[in-house]
Amino acid sequence: MTLRLILVVLVLALMVSTVHNEKELKMLFSGISVIERLLIFKAVFSERFSEEFRSYSPLPVAEKALGRIAYVKNSFNDAAFEQFSSLVEGAKAAYFENLTDVCESVLSGYAQYCILPIETGKDGRLLSFYETITSNDLKINAEFDLKSSDKETYTRYALVGASIQTRKAKSGQRFLEISYTDTDNMSIKDIISAAEFCGLNVYSIDTLFSGDEKNVNIVFESNGAEIKTFLTYLSVDCPDHTVIGYYQRFYK
Repeated sequence: MTLRLILVVLVLALMVSTVHNEKELKMLFSGISVIERLLIFKAVFSERFSEEFRSYSPLPVAEKALGRIAYVKNSFNDAAFEQFSSLVEGAKAAYFENLTDVCESVLSGYAQYCILPIETGKDGRLLSFYETITSNDLKINAEFDLKSSDKETYTRYALVGASIQTRKAKSGQRFLEISYTDTDNMSIKDIISAAEFCGLNVYSIDTLFSGDEKNVNIVFESNGAEIKTFLTYLSVDCPDHTVIGYYQRFYK
């Protein structure tokens, strides 16, 4: 079957119901290579599917929460707030006694964002905080690496919100971070091939465990990449994926 004919068939498939679309798409794509599928997604599905990525589209923010950034007050979080506030219009700090209340302030709509430590140069990923982010479907909007006094290590802080909505700074590298369940029917090689085809470069790959569940976490450098096409590919070939964040990273 030629690529042109496949495109015609897939366009017709869009005319059936959403439930049947998923079944038909899986059947049609089973004999098509990753690159051919990506060409189809780019030509036909990108705009349609991208509208459905709630994790990638800003959610409404209550007026009372606009600009409010919640965190536990200390000198380190103050430094992170100083960096993140340049991205948030009307940024103002809201202090809490513990990280549970910090996260709840975003979930309840009291604050637009919160600040969480997510990684250190010594211990790597702070899994409890990542689990908090993923279990509550929160999104990383920016990251900040604060160097230790001896410059030998760092603590990475995340600006976390209910959706991805921060503005892009004038300069700086952007990252796309995804996570998916490590199953036998998903090839990380295919994901990386698809990412590279769309202009994404792998920055890091980690295996994270939550109880008995094993997840693969991938961070891509994404400047100039065709993210809609890539996310469309994931929606079909890796439907259990989660977009963890789309963000810039700052250093000090």
